[in-house]
Amino acid sequence: MAGTLRENMIRLDDNMFSVHLAFFKRVTGLSYGYGWDFRIKARFASGNEELYGCGAAIEAEASPIPLQKADDYTGVNLVLPS
Repeated sequence: MAGTLRENMIRLDDNMFSVHLAFFKRVTGLSYGYGWDFRIKARFASGNEELYGCGAAIEAEASPIPLQKADDYTGVNLVLPS
């Protein structure tokens, strides 16, 4: 499924979620340079309710995501490998 997402939405395969909490934090001083801590919590919006009816959470600690430092990450398109 391709296309533009509405603001504050995430997609996992064909399932849509409404984000209610998200933060990104740049972590420096790592052996591989820098990484990112992030947490995204979202409520189920559409798709496989049996599988995702309670919502979804995505978290990472010091993940080496190639995302440049910025003052505001509003509207960022973050694509993570499956």
